Parts: sequence; C-alpha cells; structure tokens
Amino acid sequence: MLWTMLNSICFLVSIIGAVGAAKHTKAGLLGYAFAIAIGSVLGVTCTWAMWMAGERVIATAKPYPEAKQELYFRALYLTAVLWILIVVFSVDHVTSAAMRLTM
Repeated sequence: MLWTMLNSICFLVSIIGAVGAAKHTKAGLLGYAFAIAIGSVLGVTCTWAMWMAGERVIATAKPYPEAKQELYFRALYLTAVLWILIVVFSVDHVTSAAMRLTM
C-alpha cells in the first residue's frame, strides 16, 4: 500500500512541477497543456523506473529472513522519497527549458 502511494506521489509531483514551471513562465492555455504533457510523459517514465526498482528489491529480498527484508524495504522507501525529490527538480528544469524554447 505504501509503495503504491509513493508511486502515485511520484507521478502527481511530476505534473505539479510541470504546471509550476508553466505558471512561472506565465504561459497561456496552450503552454499549460504542453507543460502537462511533458509532466505526464516524465511522470510515467519516472514512476515506471521506480516501480521496476521496487520489483527488483522485492525479488532480491525474498530469500532473506524477515529482519533483513525489513531493512531492504526501509532502504527502498527512503530511496523512493529521494527519487521523488529528484523528479520534482528534473521535471521543473526540463519543463522550464521547453517553455523557454517554445515561447
């Protein structure tokens, strides 16, 4: 449940970051649509990468005892939070650059 929520946050944060970049450049309606499209593409890509990393960690942790599995999952959750922060800054940077090129 927590993992699914973190993946959802990763996707939503990318769209919010893209809209924030569009707002900062004072874009019109078409600019917002373009920013949301960029945010959606990057959000899906980053969320997919995060999901695949989670699948690998789950597969790696399976044969270990429960205490070690818990350690793996805590590290995974911490990494996911850091990944979300990286996504926010990346999406903002990419969207801002795209908005400057098109405006």
